[in-house]
Amino acid sequence: MNFRERENLLIDPLEQVPSPQADLGREVLAPAELAELGTAWWTMEAEIRRLPLLGPETGFRRRWIERLGRRRDQHRRRQVILALSGLLSGAFLTFTLLGIETLARLASPAALASDWIQGAINARNAIEAAVQLLSAFGGGLPVLVGGVALAVALGWLSVLWLASMYRYAFVNLSNGVTK
Repeated sequence: MNFRERENLLIDPLEQVPSPQADLGREVLAPAELAELGTAWWTMEAEIRRLPLLGPETGFRRRWIERLGRRRDQHRRRQVILALSGLLSGAFLTFTLLGIETLARLASPAALASDWIQGAINARNAIEAAVQLLSAFGGGLPVLVGGVALAVALGWLSVLWLASMYRYAFVNLSNGVTK
């Protein structure tokens, strides 16, 4: 065992590979320098253990909480910016594709007009089919009004559900932090 290994065993004997206790004591205390180093180390360790523990600086907790709040705000801002940039890029891409499609149809104004007329005719046919279906179930206009009322009610419930999900997703806890 060389001098450095013996010195390491003296400083922290628990981290080293265990060896027989008698050999350890005989080898560590053999050189005079090592004995001096061991005495100095143990004296310093006893002095360190005797000293009282220091507490944090005055205002540390307040500064830490403020810094934590700033970091959380920055994180929230970053998330909002990422979400908005994702939504805006998706909207931009959608409108770009719609614009390209519109430009392709604008090559011929007659084709654009015929597409609009065809769309209006298809919408009218869909409404007529819905009215016929509802009248087959029970009397025409009252059923149509009932169907519209049901659609409006389902839409309103969907809005309420979305609002409640948004509210519960950002519940404020007692310490002012959102989940």
